[in-house]
Amino acid sequence: VQDELLAEGRVFRVFYKPYDRQEFRFAMQEAARMHAQRQELSDKSRILSELHRASMSLTGEVNLDKLMHKLMRIVIDNAEAEAGFIILAREHNPDDVYIAAEGSGGSYETQLEHSAIDDYGPVCPAIADYARKNKDNVILHDALHEGAFQANPYVRKNLLRSVLCTPLVYQGKLFGLLYLDNKSKTNAFSASSMELFRLLSAPAALAIQNAQLYAELEHKVRERTAQVVMQKSEIERQRDEIQAKNNDIMGSIRYARRIQDAFLPKVAEIKEIFPQSFVYYRPKDVVSGDFYWFSQRLSKVIIAAADCTGHGIPGAFMTIM
Repeated sequence: VQDELLAEGRVFRVFYKPYDRQEFRFAMQEAARMHAQRQELSDKSRILSELHRASMSLTGEVNLDKLMHKLMRIVIDNAEAEAGFIILAREHNPDDVYIAAEGSGGSYETQLEHSAIDDYGPVCPAIADYARKNKDNVILHDALHEGAFQANPYVRKNLLRSVLCTPLVYQGKLFGLLYLDNKSKTNAFSASSMELFRLLSAPAALAIQNAQLYAELEHKVRERTAQVVMQKSEIERQRDEIQAKNNDIMGSIRYARRIQDAFLPKVAEIKEIFPQSFVYYRPKDVVSGDFYWFSQRLSKVIIAAADCTGHGIPGAFMTIM
């Protein structure tokens, strides 16, 4: 029985009366030590399991708004915080930060680029600024009575107790902050929660980077699509304009051909004088710059084939006239 209980980790040793007190005391101390080790292993196992689950959930999300919602839910579910906030740094100006999401009591809200950090907001500016500049955790178990910020006006005005602020850093670059507070309880954040958020920092920062890159890519695609649509509209407008001009030109050319046909002598008239003759006249285009001419004056017959080289159709018309 003792071996079975020991295998289950439920007891360290069985004593029967009478027993040696010193030996019993040593056994209890050893049992406490082993219990603490088992508890530590259990906490580490839970942290790793939650970290894996959270990382898988975050890395698969490329929509920044949805990512903020997921990260906020993970943070609130794993900490005894009354309120939690995700603070993001703008890509081209890391010193300019804003509250991107907030959550409390199972309620989560994303408000991208709306809330600045100031003395009238829900986040202590001094604590957030320290964590951002130093890229280091700020852990306060009783901010009102201990730590570097107990004299801060914001801390005293808002009666801050437990505060945890973790920078989200990946490859040395700051992408944002996790800010949690509990104004009604001291020592609200356990060691396992703090360790989880520390380990979650890099995967969360990487997910934010990917989501921001995806948002930037989407923006460029929308801009390029708008440019293509504008170019297509302009090409269609120019095509319609060219088509209209071409129709006008072709209408003028067809009218010129009717004029030219009216000017040219009738083949039947030529055949009356030269029965064995024929006339072959085929312009290269609709209207030709070349023409033939026929006339009878008394006993003389005049036949001419004219080429208005270099002067085109207007020159031909003027020559015929």
